[in-house]
Amino acid sequence: MTGPAILARVEAAGVRLRADSGRIVVAPREALTDELRALIRSNKPALLTALAPDPAPLPPLTPAERDRLIALAVVWQMDAEDIQTMFRQCDYGGEGAGTYFTAAGSRAFWFGQADEHVR
Repeated sequence: MTGPAILARVEAAGVRLRADSGRIVVAPREALTDELRALIRSNKPALLTALAPDPAPLPPLTPAERDRLIALAVVWQMDAEDIQTMFRQCDYGGEGAGTYFTAAGSRAFWFGQADEHVR
């Protein structure tokens, strides 16, 4: 499971994560279950990467990468606004499941979804 996918799962449970000096801060702590705690601990490096700001702008998506995302959009029957949001997130980062993803994290999430759902 990728860092962004784990973030989405944790956020779906009502828990927000943020990075602070190499630590992962959880809020609200009361919502953290033993299962989520274990998931976070066992994936700390991937989560810290997903929560970190982009160190440098990413290169534009290649035509092949754009085609993968368009194939996902077709499978999911996304409308034009959702497609634009997906591409914007891949270029600049943005909100996803209540969590801010970096552009690298957004790309990892969307490409992971495409690999999982587009055959």
